[in-house]
Amino acid sequence: MKIILAIGAAVLLCAAQAQAHVGMLSPDSVSRGQSFKAVIAVPHGCESSATTAIKIHIPEGIIAVKPQPKAGWRINKSEGAYAQTYDYYGTPLKQGVNELTWQGRLGDDEYDEFVFKAYAAAIPAGTDKLYFKLEQQCENGRLLWTDVSGQKINGHAAAELGAPFIPVKNDDAAAVHHH
Repeated sequence: MKIILAIGAAVLLCAAQAQAHVGMLSPDSVSRGQSFKAVIAVPHGCESSATTAIKIHIPEGIIAVKPQPKAGWRINKSEGAYAQTYDYYGTPLKQGVNELTWQGRLGDDEYDEFVFKAYAAAIPAGTDKLYFKLEQQCENGRLLWTDVSGQKINGHAAAELGAPFIPVKNDDAAAVHHH
């Protein structure tokens, strides 16, 4: 069993590295009323320069955000008022984390993952992807993973690259309760 898990992890790591773009590894999908664990892969720095900070913008309706600490990285949680009050398992929440920033160092030839838990209190009707805009600051320059157009952008010369996203499962009839 351990061998199968190790092989699966290696395949996932290679797939993320082969992707060569910042991306969401987990979850497979999210629906309203669901807690989830988000895993964002960062497979490289900026043009041979080490990454020094990763800033993730949390979309409206995603609440109760809790980042996972990383050895050697400092976390900053920027908070603000939500556009409305959300119900979080019977508790009304009016404000919370709207940006997460990890500060540390990740060499251009290294790979890492940044993890947080959250709750999808609201997802706008008709939304098929929930985008998490990301800024990657490096020792020399930065990359903006903030494009939400859905168009494939080739190369890193573009002003904006595709933002990491979670597909939305439009299953509002069953408000799933996961922890």
